Amino acid sequence: MSKIVGKTYTGQKDDEGRPHGHGIMEYSANSGKRYKYEGHFEHGVRCGYGVWHESIKFIREYEPWEWAQMGDYDSAGRLIHPNTRSGPRKEVVNCWDEKFRGWWKNDDAVHSFKNRKYAELESELLEDEKILEFLLDLGAVRTLPQSIVLKLRESDKPHARYAYGVWLLTSRKDMDSRKTAFRIFEESAHAGIADALQMMSRMYYLGDVYDEKTEKFVMDRKLSQELTAQALEKGSILAKLRRNRDLFFGTAEVEADRDAAIAEAERESSAIFSESILWTERLGWLYELEGEKEKAVNAYDKCIANGYYPPIFDIALIYLERGDDEYYETLMEVGMKLGIPDCHILGSEYYSCWDELDEYDRKKVHDRLKRNLQEGVDKGSGLCAFILADAFLNGKYGYEMDLDKGMGYADVAVTYACSSAYNLMIEAAETLQVPEFMTENEILLLKYEALRHGLDEYRDDVIRNKDAYVAMGYGDEIEKVWIS
Repeated sequence: MSKIVGKTYTGQKDDEGRPHGHGIMEYSANSGKRYKYEGHFEHGVRCGYGVWHESIKFIREYEPWEWAQMGDYDSAGRLIHPNTRSGPRKEVVNCWDEKFRGWWKNDDAVHSFKNRKYAELESELLEDEKILEFLLDLGAVRTLPQSIVLKLRESDKPHARYAYGVWLLTSRKDMDSRKTAFRIFEESAHAGIADALQMMSRMYYLGDVYDEKTEKFVMDRKLSQELTAQALEKGSILAKLRRNRDLFFGTAEVEADRDAAIAEAERESSAIFSESILWTERLGWLYELEGEKEKAVNAYDKCIANGYYPPIFDIALIYLERGDDEYYETLMEVGMKLGIPDCHILGSEYYSCWDELDEYDRKKVHDRLKRNLQEGVDKGSGLCAFILADAFLNGKYGYEMDLDKGMGYADVAVTYACSSAYNLMIEAAETLQVPEFMTENEILLLKYEALRHGLDEYRDDVIRNKDAYVAMGYGDEIEKVWIS
């Protein structure tokens, strides 16, 4: 850059005329070389996603048939004077050669995007304790290819067994999967894997532990607390992240202290160890919740610069809120190429202006969503499953209403930790009021499951129907957890 003697910019600018937003800056050097940056700018400096090119020359050789067809043509497009001159059939061509594609910060290239997907797992790590670092990102576990899952299932090594348990719990909702996952976590905890204690705590907290005596899934918030305390004592990072979340929001057991939660995330994020990147992501999320969007972007930037790509999705949404639709779309497309499942919701942002779109644009958006959303679900995105559930249950985005498909995708969404999908199912059932679709007791059970998974708006409804839940065998939980 010290040899640059001139530059030309085309693109978006801020109020002071500096490059800001998407643009292209071409540079010329005193050596005659030319360079080009195409990407995002922040008040005059390269920042965010961008591609750096260098001008090169190469010899293009023509095929004999191409060379023969070069010449003069008549008005009908017929060749009348072919190029028959002697000499080599080649020419010197000027073009741009891509040198860097990735993330920029303060005018410097800080991280080159690799083709390797962020959630891939090297086979040699399957039976090593290093796998625990990967498993901290519970959402990424769902992206594991089936070949890896089979290896985990067949292994008798503690860390691989624990990994299979995490995959079962985060990817499957059936009774056998949850029973097997809990049994694996018990084995893993005895083998000294502290995070397994936190996974058991999570299952007790959400009511995912099957009781053979009552033949029901039960919850035990007191035991959940005790297991989290044990996990913290043994150094579980999962337990620390969960405690931090509870401290920020507050629970029946923990008084909310947002400042303390943010201070902890800032402290852990600045530490020098591999797990700190998840604390940096957490810090960005907490900043977002507090409305500190610039601080959030800086935290997410740090994650991406260190090769952890999921926050690309979060940054994209922030730019969409700012009205920068072009950069939002660019980031979402980059995210899809890097294997970030939630980025496949690209196109769903058009719902707010759906009525303003003409038939051609509606079809274009629908076709994009039809292609992207299913791929996102296949990669483990609960958000994509939620949008598909909403589309089928309510006839949105050009989808025909299909209650069976809608309920199926809603079930996938809640399995993938998108608990808001309970609202879609309950709303559909209550609107239809058709016993063949869902009985009154089934709706009550759905509301209770929604409450267990964090949707507190159903608490009053559950307590009001206490007698019905007592008759279904949930009297103890209603008294101990929700009334007390």
